[in-house]
Amino acid sequence: MVIFPQAILDMPEGSDRDYMEWLYREYCALMFSTAWKYFRDKADVEDIVSDGCVSLMRNIPALRSLERDKLGVYIVSTIRNVAFNHYAKQKRTSDHTTAAGDEAIQSVADATNVERKVALQDELAYVWKAIGQLPEKEQQIMRMKYALEFPDDVIAERVGLSVNSIRKYISRARDHIKAMIYAE
Repeated sequence: MVIFPQAILDMPEGSDRDYMEWLYREYCALMFSTAWKYFRDKADVEDIVSDGCVSLMRNIPALRSLERDKLGVYIVSTIRNVAFNHYAKQKRTSDHTTAAGDEAIQSVADATNVERKVALQDELAYVWKAIGQLPEKEQQIMRMKYALEFPDDVIAERVGLSVNSIRKYISRARDHIKAMIYAE
C-alpha cells in the first residue's frame, strides 16, 4: 500500500491527480533513494519528497510529454534541487538563530566590520549566481562541496567518480566562476 503525500491527496479529482498518483507509485522509490543521498533524517527525507511532489505538480503538462527514462532523470533532478534548497533553508535558519547575537555585538562594536560583511555577502551572491550557470555536474559538485560542506571522498562516492575527478571538477568550476565574475 502506497501512502501518498498530502499535496497529492489535496489535488482535485481528475486526470492530473490520477497522473500524480501514478507518477508517485512508479517513482516513489527513486524519489526516496535520491533524498536519502543528501539527508539521513526520515522527517527531512519525507519533507523533501513531499516538496518535490509539489514542484512536480507545477509541471504536469511537461512531465506528461517526457519519455520514461527522461522522466526519471527529471524527477531525480527535481528531488536533488529540493534537497539542496532544504539544506540551504536549514542552514540559514540555524545560522540566523545562532549568529544573531554575535552579529548584533559585532555591528555595535565596529561599523567597518558590518560594511565588510555586507561587501562579502554581495561577493558571495555573485559566486552563487555564477555556480547556477555552470554545467549540471559542476553545479552539483560545487553545491555538495560548498553548500552541503561534504568532503571530496563523500562527493566522489555520491556522484560515482574518483576523488581526483572531483578535485578536477572543482578546479575547473572555480576557473569558470572566476571567468564569469571577472568578465562582468
